[in-house]
Amino acid sequence: MCLYFGALGRAQSLYHIQDLGVVPGYRFSYATGVNDIGDAVGTSFQGPTSRQAFRNVGHGPKGLGFPQNSENPTGGKINNDGEICGQYTDRALIESRPFRWSEGLGYQALARTSGYTPGTAIDINASGTILGSNKRLSDGQTEMIFWNRDGTSVQVGPPNGTRGVLLFSMNDLGQVGCASTTEETRLFPYLWDPTSGYRELGLMQGLDAGRSVGVNNHSTVAIRGVSNLGDSWTYLWTASGGHERLFSDDMVGLQAEAINDNDVVVGAGAINGTHDIRAFVWNRQNTHTRLDSMLDAASQGWTLEWAYDVNNRGQIVGTGIINGVEHGYLATPVPEPGSLAVLGGSLIALLRNRRRRSART
Repeated sequence: MCLYFGALGRAQSLYHIQDLGVVPGYRFSYATGVNDIGDAVGTSFQGPTSRQAFRNVGHGPKGLGFPQNSENPTGGKINNDGEICGQYTDRALIESRPFRWSEGLGYQALARTSGYTPGTAIDINASGTILGSNKRLSDGQTEMIFWNRDGTSVQVGPPNGTRGVLLFSMNDLGQVGCASTTEETRLFPYLWDPTSGYRELGLMQGLDAGRSVGVNNHSTVAIRGVSNLGDSWTYLWTASGGHERLFSDDMVGLQAEAINDNDVVVGAGAINGTHDIRAFVWNRQNTHTRLDSMLDAASQGWTLEWAYDVNNRGQIVGTGIINGVEHGYLATPVPEPGSLAVLGGSLIALLRNRRRRSART
């Protein structure tokens, strides 16, 4: 189900920050995914070798627990049905395994393709399909795998003439934002489509490499590029309009992470004149992009370091520092007059759809 929140395509002046906190017993956290209802997913850490995936359903983080004979689950992305993809460590096999998690069923290990590594879960879309990456054991070539809700999987090789494929995101149409490298080891941005296959999206003039890090349901792709001087750029690709570079009046070196259906792009960059990294949010109506300079009065005190995802309501998740501790956050746009009714109706539709899905399963 795809809902287009047109009222939130306009520039937003302020955001309210919800501290997602940490799972009890852990020290710090990251938030990496958010669905259109505002449910967030992330990971709480005690240290580099002790972590637990969590989800936030409005009242702080709830740990997902641990799969049997496994440890250190890491949360990735979440769809509107509340299904989560991520990774955990299998203690018996001493290897990382991809998983699907859902309310009622809990953790489900994703099937391993014979002749390949177990793989890494990267994204999950509205149909419950999980995008993943694995390697062929015979030669180490990196490929694409789709794990479907019914337990089947589909393996897809890299573009012809390349050495493998790097995967970053998937939309509800099954299109994948990715990158691939030639013998020159330069990365080039691609869009993969279930019907037409791979399409190289090209590099803007002055860029030496690029990767397609986000693709929305209108097939607009956010591309993170690197210039031949080593500078980071972000630009958009559309089938009709070609390339459009993202500019900011208060940040440089924008590195995109995600794009929503209103072409709102989030990620991180450096504050002008400094090396300080901060989260950014960009849209065509607003080139003032530093997220923690657009907070309401109740949210002051946050340093927002990175933004990892944005939903179609304009809500953003990432990691920031509050009171000297790194916590995941959920940033919600302060609604403009007249937009509350649109949001309310859309949320009711999303929740009804989730209930119907739960009843079927």
